[in-house]
Amino acid sequence: MTRKIIAATVITLGMATAALAQTSTQGGESPAYPEAWKGDIASALYADQHTLRTQDEVKTNWAKLNADQQAQVKKDCSATAQAAATKSGESSATANANPATMTELCGWIGAM
Repeated sequence: MTRKIIAATVITLGMATAALAQTSTQGGESPAYPEAWKGDIASALYADQHTLRTQDEVKTNWAKLNADQQAQVKKDCSATAQAAATKSGESSATANANPATMTELCGWIGAM
């Protein structure tokens, strides 16, 4: 009888854990780009949430972004560069961004 109670408890806990994991608001990993880039900017520069487009694709898509969107990218690139130079960590604007892809992308943007 004790085994049945223990087994039922283990099954209940296992099912509760699975249900809790499914209702998490985290939604998996954060994208490799800043929060402000969601939408058109992210689509222009990233193939998906973590994969940077090729340099040629970025150059082509850069021209399709409006002046405000381009200014936002340049502002965030500047913040990333400043944070790297001062070794102060992440700026609040680029907190979710992947530093390696941001550095590469910002180098491309700066050369345009």
